[in-house]
Amino acid sequence: MQRKNLFALIAGLVSIILGLTVIVGWYTHNFVLLRIHPAFVAMAFNTALGFAFSGSALVAATLRRPRISMICANIVILIGFLTLLEYACQVNLRIDELFMRAYIRAGIVNPGRMAVCTAFCFVSLGVAIRMHFGTIRGSRQSAVVVLLGTTVMGLGIIALTGYFTGVTTFYTWGKLTRMAAHTAVGFIVVGMGVISLEWTRSRSFLRLLPILAGGITLTAALCLWQALIVMQHGQEQWMAKVGNAVPPPAGLVTIERNMPGIALTLGLIFAVLKALSVHLAQLSHERALQSAVAKREKSRLAAIVESSGDCILSCDLNGDVVYCNEAAYDFFGQVLRNGTITADELLAVGGKPAIVLPAIARMREGRKSERLEIRCADKTGAKHDLAITLSPVINEDGVFTGVAAIARDVSAMKEIEQQIREYAVVLEYQNAELELANSKLHSLARVDGLTGIANQRAFRERAAEEFVRARDGATALSIIMLDVDRFKQYNDTYGHPAGDEVLRTLGGILSRESRAIDFVARYGGEEFILVLPRNVDDAMVLAKRIRAAVEKERWPLRSVTISCGVSTFHVETRDVDELVALADKALYKSKIDGRNRVTHAGELEDEAWPSASSFLH
Repeated sequence: MQRKNLFALIAGLVSIILGLTVIVGWYTHNFVLLRIHPAFVAMAFNTALGFAFSGSALVAATLRRPRISMICANIVILIGFLTLLEYACQVNLRIDELFMRAYIRAGIVNPGRMAVCTAFCFVSLGVAIRMHFGTIRGSRQSAVVVLLGTTVMGLGIIALTGYFTGVTTFYTWGKLTRMAAHTAVGFIVVGMGVISLEWTRSRSFLRLLPILAGGITLTAALCLWQALIVMQHGQEQWMAKVGNAVPPPAGLVTIERNMPGIALTLGLIFAVLKALSVHLAQLSHERALQSAVAKREKSRLAAIVESSGDCILSCDLNGDVVYCNEAAYDFFGQVLRNGTITADELLAVGGKPAIVLPAIARMREGRKSERLEIRCADKTGAKHDLAITLSPVINEDGVFTGVAAIARDVSAMKEIEQQIREYAVVLEYQNAELELANSKLHSLARVDGLTGIANQRAFRERAAEEFVRARDGATALSIIMLDVDRFKQYNDTYGHPAGDEVLRTLGGILSRESRAIDFVARYGGEEFILVLPRNVDDAMVLAKRIRAAVEKERWPLRSVTISCGVSTFHVETRDVDELVALADKALYKSKIDGRNRVTHAGELEDEAWPSASSFLH
């Protein structure tokens, strides 16, 4: 936490402690806590509440709790405003003794009511804290916050001075309730806390010092004014006792009567002059700082320009080069030192048209900077690619005086860009080949090498997708599992190549007889499986059609038949494996019933069936 923030936090805590201490004094009848000295005025209970909430608002603001701070500030404003309303309208709103009956009534016109200046200070504090959290920040708002804090602090200083000097008018407005001594101390502390709080928030707090200086000067003038009023009042009482026996000179009486007003007027003028003198001193100091900063920036800018690796040229309105840095000398050579030369002559290569003078003409019409690339020769005649930026040069009066050209050698970058483009072409070709290879690999991983249809891995993926759709009620789902009858005997008799040919032919028949939405796969060995988004009847029709097609096929060696098992999804089906297991049992039932037939799992009895793979084909 910054020191200024720390001071505001301490001021808030002191205010809370002061308020709570006096509240305890009221409840415990401790007169030392209420008025410090028997001759002093007691602090009202509502005043103690005001200090407690003012301190809470200040602490919350320091700890960046704006909502709590605003609530406490509103309560402080309400307490002060209602009291001022009682004084202004001469009414009793029943708030003076709302929380505590004022049992100290000696010399008090309105028991329990805080002084007018106390209520005014509380309203000023609440408004200042609310303005501190305003959504629109600016120097004027900060000035008002500091002015309110200075006013509260000044009124506290005046009242406390009255206690030290015995001048009661310093802490009394007319014949109304007086401000207590520790109330004055509290306002000094809280007023300084508000000023410190704004200091941490405002970016230009030093600009608020004239207000602070003027406020302090005005506080001293008010003290002098009050003292002169007391002296004049005492003189009038003395003259009333003596009578007209020894009348003073007429001129002296006029001066004495007008002395408080004259002192107050001179004090106000002096406060204004004090604030003005501080402001002028600040302006002079700021200008000196700005001048020193400008010189440092100019020197640093010159060093940057001279040490830059880019060629920097400055041309007048005729296009003549009036300045160039060391990098330009190194690139273009002695031609820059031999006399006046235009920028177009310096940059011209192979009869190319001028670029600087046309740019100057366009900038006269309001064009901003321009960027272009040219190919130019250095002092050795070697060609370079230069990226040139042309910008208008504006003097302090805002007049267009010439053009600044910054040329950067981008030859190496051009070569790198060309290499990158070549590498990009090669990389694009390689990526295309890699994608093609990946696509082929993916297809091979899902296709059976013998039959050319999907394999068991692809079946698992498709079956899982169709199972989710069936479970959500989108489609029906059936599974057909089939295998070749007595296939082992066929292999043993005619050889494995002949058996492989049977499997390839069977895969073709399955693909031909099924629809596009059906999924055909080789499950393993001579077993095939189909995933069908069909109901029971449609699945059975397809299975029977496939069985008949296989039986009618012209086989070269001997007739071939198949047995089929069908299962269909229902609400109690747990997963795909259960469907496959039911189709496998139905296939087994077809085997034991004589082969070359179709059986649905719904036809099975409740007894456990072995898998078809256990049956001798």
